[in-house]
Parts: sequence; C-alpha cells; structure tokens
Amino acid sequence: MPVDRVASVIAAILQDESLHGSTYHIAPAEPTTAAEIEKALATYFDYYGVAFVGPGGLDLGDCTDVERRFYDFVHTYQSYWLADPVFDLTNLQLVNAPVCDCRVDVDCLLRLFEYAVSSNFGRQRQLRAVGLTGS
Repeated sequence: MPVDRVASVIAAILQDESLHGSTYHIAPAEPTTAAEIEKALATYFDYYGVAFVGPGGLDLGDCTDVERRFYDFVHTYQSYWLADPVFDLTNLQLVNAPVCDCRVDVDCLLRLFEYAVSSNFGRQRQLRAVGLTGS
C-alpha cells in the first residue's frame, strides 16, 4: 500500500474514537498473488522453470547441503506459501478515508525491483548521507 494511503487511514482512525480498539488490515481489495510475484521475479532476473511442488513434493535427500539448510530455515514460513493472501477488510470499510484502488501488480513489482537493485536496497543513499562513499 502506498504510504499516503496508510497514513490517511491511521489519521481517520485516530480522529474517530468509535474506531479505536479494532484491527485494520490496510490492504488492497485485490492482493498481489504468489503467481504475480514469481512472474515479476522471473521477468526481472531473467530465469524460468520454477515449479511449485506443494507440501511434501520435494525429496530433501536429493538436495545439496546448502539446499537442505535453506529448506530447514524457511520451513517455518511454508504455511504462507500454500495460498494467496486473503485480508479481512471489514473494519477498513468502516473508516472514513479516501478509497485507494491501487494494486501491486507485475508492472509495479518490476518498478520496485528496479529501484531496490539500482539503489543497492537503500544502502547507497545511507552511505552518501553520512559521507562514507569517498566522493
């Protein structure tokens, strides 16, 4: 979500005490799908051939040590990969804030990737800010 959308929702909630004490998913009506994320990654990094095999679809015996360590590490997050996200927007609909029909689609993801890579994930900017780049 764009930061101005998040800020406007938070401001509207703070100004209306009847909205306090609830949870608000400040999310788009149509969330980004795992397939869109994979398509954007494949497009940006120029790869192909990814296949989602689902739970139990990978024989760790066929993996290298590095791959096994990776899968051991990310095992905790597997439940997040089983389905596309679904957000409960019920409380958000009660907030009197401007509606945002924005969506993080493949084109938006590609722009985000380009910015992240070109700015070295923000590290370049931080180094310049404190004068450590040597220029």
